[in-house]
Amino acid sequence: MNILVVTGVSGGGKSTALRALEDVGYYCVDNLPLPLLPQFVLLLGKTGQKQAALVIDAREGEFLSGFHQEMRELRAAGHSLEILFLDAPDDVLLRRFSETRRRHPIHGDDLRAAIAHERRELRPLREEAHTVVDTGALNVHQLKGVIQERYGRLGQPLTLTLLSF
Repeated sequence: MNILVVTGVSGGGKSTALRALEDVGYYCVDNLPLPLLPQFVLLLGKTGQKQAALVIDAREGEFLSGFHQEMRELRAAGHSLEILFLDAPDDVLLRRFSETRRRHPIHGDDLRAAIAHERRELRPLREEAHTVVDTGALNVHQLKGVIQERYGRLGQPLTLTLLSF
């Protein structure tokens, strides 16, 4: 099975990316606790599903410490694994949280401290990422296009449409 781990900072576009991946045929899960990952992959494999995408981020809390072990076990079981890290500059994240009026999922009120803490927590995942996308200059439609362009063609035949007048 092809497994894509979508990770990154809060406000970086993980939800948008997950929706775009769902549109191109991935089975998507947000915030699955890491200890449940082996059972999830086993159950999904029984359905014949070939592609799965899951968001793993700082909301995992203590479970995040088991990330590397879980990834090693998936690879050892023969699964193809890729890590996509979505990031944005701090000023962009501050603006996005201000515009949506959402609290940061880690620390709530002190947004700058929350962003700094989250970056520290996610540093090992970013270092292991196959792809890092800076979403700071992208709107949701552009990010969706980037995701679909990169991941929408896995295992799909080339489609050519000709229009004649």
